[in-house]
Amino acid sequence: MEQADVASSEVGAGLTALGHQLSSSGWIGNASGLDLDRRRTRAAAETVRGGGGAARVERPIGR
Repeated sequence: MEQADVASSEVGAGLTALGHQLSSSGWIGNASGLDLDRRRTRAAAETVRGGGGAARVERPIGR
């Protein structure tokens, strides 16, 4: 969902009803995330926009 669309969406209306103030900055930020399953943890970060990114798992499971 584009940032400009959030405020006018059902999600935006729900957040506003909870007291959140939404504004548009013109920058959508970089993506990062974790993939968690029973045996592994995988970290990922977007490396292109915004000058780069890095991700790592601090304590690997089973080590």
